[in-house]
Amino acid sequence: MNASVAVWFDDLAVGQVDVAADGSLSLRYTERWLRTAGAFPLSVTMPLRAEPYPSDIISPWLANLLPEEEQLQVLTRSLGLDQADVLAVLAEIAGDTAGALSFGSAADRDA
Repeated sequence: MNASVAVWFDDLAVGQVDVAADGSLSLRYTERWLRTAGAFPLSVTMPLRAEPYPSDIISPWLANLLPEEEQLQVLTRSLGLDQADVLAVLAEIAGDTAGALSFGSAADRDA
């Protein structure tokens, strides 16, 4: 089963993190974001481009958006999620991450 989680900056969809059937992740910037004046890369390791970035590039970036150590343990325990499933944790906490980004579907944002 493939899944995806949108990455947002304010009301602009910046990109999409896709989860392949084997659990590998990839991130692709949206075409609209790439054409947006003032668009910025999400990380110095992920310059703006149309091609997707693989797990080995995006996984450390995703992990750095979450709290560290004990706070992460408390958070994942309270959500009933596996601490290793970084994307699920980010999708669950949506906008409560380090920085100005939020995660989730457009429907989640309208609620």
